[in-house]
This record gives sequence, C-alpha cells and structure tokens, in this order.
Amino acid sequence: MIGAEQAAPDPATTKPEIKLVLITGGKVQLQWKKLGFTGIRIEVDRGSGTWTFLDIDTKPHYDDPASPAPGATVLWKYRAIYLDGDQVFGQWSDASSIAVTG
Repeated sequence: MIGAEQAAPDPATTKPEIKLVLITGGKVQLQWKKLGFTGIRIEVDRGSGTWTFLDIDTKPHYDDPASPAPGATVLWKYRAIYLDGDQVFGQWSDASSIAVTG
C-alpha cells in the first residue's frame, strides 16, 4: 500500500484561508496556501462597499501594489477563491480587513 487516497476537495466547503499582513511602504501582503490548486482569484473592496477584481495569483504570497495617499489611513477588505486550471473552484474565503496608512 503506497498511501491512503485523499478525497477530492468538496466545492461546497472548500475555500482559501487568507491572512493580511502590512509590509513596507504602506502595502498589504495577502498570505495563502496553494493546497494543490492552480492559484487564487483575489478581489478587494477599497472602501466603496463593492468587490472589484484585483488579480490572479498562482504562487503564494500576493503583494498588493496599491497604497493609500500619503498620510491617509483606509480600511481595505480582501477575499479570494481557488482556481482549478482557469475555473473558479469552491467558495469565497471569509472577507478579511486591514487598516492601511499611506
């Protein structure tokens, strides 16, 4: 016996776990684990109340290139969903928010 077969991920319950970390220059790093998927699709809400497409990331971790205006502090929210090939798979991650100062 080589090893126990792993069950295929369930799209009803599979979602990325994301962690937001402030990095140099008033920027945010979104940390995540690949877990055998091609990557993640990332969306952001920069205070408008609307989720907008940010990027596709295929290797952890993702550094958001945006930063707030100098001296401004803003609350940004992020969410992600796994990609299997070029198709979304599973559920959106729980939304995470972080205060960012420019």
